[in-house]
Amino acid sequence: MPVPEGVDVTADVEVEVEHGQRTDDADLDALAEAPQGATEYQPSASWFDDDGIVLLTWGSSSCAPVVDDVQPAQSGATVTFAEIDGVCTMDMAPRLTPILVPAGDDDRPFELTLVGGGLDAAVRVEG
Repeated sequence: MPVPEGVDVTADVEVEVEHGQRTDDADLDALAEAPQGATEYQPSASWFDDDGIVLLTWGSSSCAPVVDDVQPAQSGATVTFAEIDGVCTMDMAPRLTPILVPAGDDDRPFELTLVGGGLDAAVRVEG
């Protein structure tokens, strides 16, 4: 799915996030350069606050990932996802999952180890 028209991914973007009765702003850091071509549907992650990461994964739009546990580590965190027990649509959609972790440091590498929920991978968190 492309970025909405008029959004420059090489410039910082501020988005408003709504969840139920809560509304908040999130600042998304710019990419060094705009991606070219089709995605390979690999997960990616970026800081949206000092202790918040947004994880982008791809899969069924009706079966979004559900964080079961987050365990901090020296240079990252292990995120365990609940197993989905049910019927999911056969579409391929981007899914954003907010993850709270201990305060990050933009100057040091930070990596998420994803476990369960069909998301087993290691993902570097971009600044």
